[in-house]
Amino acid sequence: MASYQTHRIVGGLVGGAAAFVCAQNQPPLLAAAETVGGLLFGQYAGAWADVVEPATSSYHRVFAHALVPTALGATFVFKRVDSLQASLRSQAQIFFQQAANTNDGLESFLNYAAGFLLHMLAGAVPAVPASYLSHIALDAASPRSVPLLLSGF
Repeated sequence: MASYQTHRIVGGLVGGAAAFVCAQNQPPLLAAAETVGGLLFGQYAGAWADVVEPATSSYHRVFAHALVPTALGATFVFKRVDSLQASLRSQAQIFFQQAANTNDGLESFLNYAAGFLLHMLAGAVPAVPASYLSHIALDAASPRSVPLLLSGF
């Protein structure tokens, strides 16, 4: 059974990789922001199943670790990755334009920061389901495995 820390490390790596792949058509600085966002959010999403169902024993795996709900949820999000990222990226561009059009240093900084934060969130969009799937994959490879729908089924 993988530990909480292992799930966070693997989730971060998988999330960062998913964000990096989805940011290939972005300028390098924005692709880096999305990769960092994927890495950060992936660390947490990789451990969510154990937050919902704490790993007090190898029998803790119920609905949050089940294959069917995980596959359905991941499919639902993955189908929307492009549109969600496009929305976040276009909103980020508005902030970048506002930053370029102001003479106020603080306002410019806040607009740039908001734009980069939105790009980090764009990286989180593919990272969260990919990292959650990494958790289920690690647990499925353990001797106790994971349930199909509920514990015992």
